[in-house]
Amino acid sequence: MCASEKRASEKRGSENNLSSNATTSAEPLACKSPSDTLPKVLHYYLDFGSVGGIETFLPVVCQALLQRGQFDPVVVCNQDTPLMQRLQSVGVRTLGLPLKHNRNGALNKTATKYANVPKLTRILLEEKPALVHVHLGRIEQLYLKALGFPLVYSFHGYGEHYNPSLAKGWAQRLLHQIKVPFFRWMVPYLDALLLVSRAEQQRLAEQGYLPAAGPHQPLAGDILYNGVQVAMLAEQASRLDRDAKRAALNIPPTAPCMASIARLSPEKNSDRLVEVAERMAQQPGLEALHLIIAGDGPLRPTVLQQIAESPRREYIHYLGNRSDVIELYALSDLALSLSSYEPFGISVLEAMATSTPVAAFAAGGIQEVLPPIADYPLIVPNGNYDQLVARAAAYLTQTPERQRQVQQQIFKQALEFDVERTVVQLEATYGRVLQRTSRR
Repeated sequence: MCASEKRASEKRGSENNLSSNATTSAEPLACKSPSDTLPKVLHYYLDFGSVGGIETFLPVVCQALLQRGQFDPVVVCNQDTPLMQRLQSVGVRTLGLPLKHNRNGALNKTATKYANVPKLTRILLEEKPALVHVHLGRIEQLYLKALGFPLVYSFHGYGEHYNPSLAKGWAQRLLHQIKVPFFRWMVPYLDALLLVSRAEQQRLAEQGYLPAAGPHQPLAGDILYNGVQVAMLAEQASRLDRDAKRAALNIPPTAPCMASIARLSPEKNSDRLVEVAERMAQQPGLEALHLIIAGDGPLRPTVLQQIAESPRREYIHYLGNRSDVIELYALSDLALSLSSYEPFGISVLEAMATSTPVAAFAAGGIQEVLPPIADYPLIVPNGNYDQLVARAAAYLTQTPERQRQVQQQIFKQALEFDVERTVVQLEATYGRVLQRTSRR
C-alpha cells in the first residue's frame, strides 16, 4: 500500500517547522544597496540562453553577496536570456552581450564569444572591477587576466567539453588531447581555481587537466560547493497546495509520483527514464506510479518518442523547461537522477531542500551531496539500474514512518549546502586574492 496522502501530509508538517521569515522565489529578499567603496566583483558567464545548474546557482550566490554587503557583484551574461531575467529579478545588476545567429537562425556560439570581445573589453575598462570571476570552462579567458584583472575561475564541469569519456567521434577525442595540456598550462596563471566537488577535482587530475599531486604538493584548486537557499525553498514547498498542483497535471492526489528535473542529455541518461518508470510500475503497489520529466536538451526527441511508444504514456508527464521546479519536487514522493557523470548536482540539492528523497547513482559530486552510501538507502553504485529500481520501489512502498525518517535525513543533509556557507567561503577567497594581488 502506497499511503501517499498520509506521507504528503507528514512531509508538509515537517517543512512547516521552519522559520516563517523565509521567503519564496517570487518574493526576493531585500538587497542592500552596494556602496561605491565596496570591492566590485564582475562575474562573467556566457550562458547562450541555457537553463541548468550554473543558471540556478549564479543568481542565488550573487543575491547572497548583495545581502551580506561585503562585495558589489555585477554579472556579464548574454542579453535577454532566462539567466539575465532571473538575476534582475533578485536585484543583481547585469550587463548583456548579444547572442549571435547564423543566417538560418541557429545560435552561433563561436561568434557569440568572439564578436563580443570588444564590448566585453569596454565593460571591463568602464566598470574597473577589483577582480573578475569567470564561470566558463574555456582557456581563452586568460585574456581577462592579460588586461590586468585578478582572475577567479570556477570550473563547473561542462559535460563532454572537459570529459574525454563523454567525447563522441575522433574529432572530439582529438580536441581533448589538445585541451588537456593547455588547461594544465593555464592553472598556475589563475589567482584562484574553484571546483564544485572533490570528485571533480580528482577526475581532472586523473585525466591530466590538473598537475599531479606530489608528497608536499596538493592537487590544484579549492573546493567550493554550490549552494541553495534551503530555508526559502523549504518554505516555498510547504506553502504548496499539493492536491491542486497535482490535479493541474492530471496526477491523482494519492498516486505515487517521481520527478526527474534535469537537462535531457547523454551523461544524465535521460533516455532511460521511461524504462525505469515502466520497470518500477511492475512492482506490487506501484501500478499507478506517475513520472514527471522536466527539462530540455539534445535527447528531447528521443524521450518524447519513448513516451509516445510507452504503454504507460498516460502516466508520464513531459513538461519541458519549467520555472516551478520546487513545486514539482514538493508534489512528488521521490526525485530521480540517472546521471552517470555529475560534477555537483544542484537539481539533487533542490529536491533535498524540499524534503524529497532522491534516488541516484553514486556518480561524481552526487556522492558528496547526498548522505553517505552506507547510511542512505537510495544511492546505489553507478550504472546499477537493477538496484536503483529495487531501492526506489522499496522506498515508495515503505511505511509512512520509515519514509518520514528518510525525508528528515535528506533535509538535514541539505542544510550542509546552504548558500550562506558557500558565500562565506567565496568571500574569503576573494579577500585572499585581493590581498595577494595588491602586493604585486
